Parts: sequence; C-alpha cells; structure tokens
Amino acid sequence: MRIGDLVTLSAAGSNQDQNMIVSRAQFGMIMRIREDRHHRDHRTTYGCTKPLIEVKWFFNKKRCSFSNRHQQHWRYEIKKLKAKSKQ
Repeated sequence: MRIGDLVTLSAAGSNQDQNMIVSRAQFGMIMRIREDRHHRDHRTTYGCTKPLIEVKWFFNKKRCSFSNRHQQHWRYEIKKLKAKSKQ
C-alpha cells in the first residue's frame, strides 16, 4: 500500500471494537506510513510487526455527524477499496 490509496476496513479490522466509529465510514485515504522504530517493536494479536498506517476516514454527512477523522491502523485492519462497475 502507498500514500494516497483508498481503503476500507478488512474483516479483521471491522471486528475490533476500537474501529466501531470507522466502520460507518464510506472510505479512507492513506495519509502517512509510520515506519519509526518505536512502532515496529509493538506486536499485535495477529503478530503484525509492520509499520502503522495513518488513514483519513470520510463519512456520509447525511448519515453521520462525524467530520473527517484520522486514525492509525495495522496493515491487517485495512484493505484496498475496489472500484465498482458502472452498470
């Protein structure tokens, strides 16, 4: 994944309570990949030692009162957004 990619929550990410608000987001954009040594030493339940990814989430203004929100995720919590066909 690279900066500027559009993402959504993966199945593992949407099952976590800490991502409850973000599960209502339409999509997110990768803003920064934090590769500093401090975060690489932390291990998660799934054993992810990759860098943290900062995502800016966008919500539907008609359905949610949240404005744009930044949140950090491990790689297994997010997946690339797939384009929908125009039918």
